[in-house]
Amino acid sequence: MKEIIDNYEAISTLVISFIALIISIIALYYTARSFLLKSGHKIRSDISTVSDIDTDEIYISSVTLENLKDRATVIFSIYLKMGRGNYLEIENFNNRPLILKPFEVYYKEYDPVVFYSTGVNKVSISKLIYNRKIKKKILLSTTKGKYTVKTNINRWQPILKLFNNHYTALINPIRYTVKGKGFGNRIRYVLIFKNENGDEEIIKINDKRESLLKFKKFTLTKESLESSATLKAFLDQKKEEQKIKYESLEIVDFQNRIEQISEQYDKGIEKLEKLSFWDYNIKGWIYTKIDDYKLERKNRQNRRKVSKSK
Repeated sequence: MKEIIDNYEAISTLVISFIALIISIIALYYTARSFLLKSGHKIRSDISTVSDIDTDEIYISSVTLENLKDRATVIFSIYLKMGRGNYLEIENFNNRPLILKPFEVYYKEYDPVVFYSTGVNKVSISKLIYNRKIKKKILLSTTKGKYTVKTNINRWQPILKLFNNHYTALINPIRYTVKGKGFGNRIRYVLIFKNENGDEEIIKINDKRESLLKFKKFTLTKESLESSATLKAFLDQKKEEQKIKYESLEIVDFQNRIEQISEQYDKGIEKLEKLSFWDYNIKGWIYTKIDDYKLERKNRQNRRKVSKSK
């Protein structure tokens, strides 16, 4: 009996010691992690480049910096290093340094450039940007000197799926806003009332009965909704009758704006449905290969025509 008790106590001591060891390791891990979060710099970044019809030069359209440390980082400037000895200044904060707070994200968009220069010489960086063999790094000028961003933000974009499978649908919401607020396609008019203090009130109108009863002292008529002109005349009359007060009135013909936007798209509406595994992965793959082949053949024909014309 005494041997059993002794064995039980030994096992209990061993278990308690093991649990204490595990707790100590976990505590040590979190202590070390907390220390590492508060020491040094760790920033990851992402840049986007754009080439459009507004400029001959490719340019940086946006930059994102994410602070992964539990301490602030002071940044004086951001550079893109392209190969050896080529430094493109993206942003200069010398007059007002950027303070990237703990776990904060900095994002900024940029407009097109006219050209690039080194001193008094105009230069082009298109070959440096497009050449994938040339290594590109984001460099930051900080209070501790140069910091090389070693990790990039892994942004996933479904357009990559589209290139591999043309059955992929990239669905974009189309909105039209008035004074920063978007409205649905059933809205006919958006009324913007401005009072003598300059305050604005926005009222949306559709064909529903509830819209005809928007105003307390009168009811809108269906005749008044025939056009923005008839609606304006109707409301101006009610203003003269002192049934409504406003300093100025702007009427946005929302349906007309929607029609203008819709003209840029096909008239019909395709109803998307669920694709089966066979449709998306097999038929989609076959369709993509055929489509890519047709495009490549067309491009070859165009290149031959260009070479013959020369």
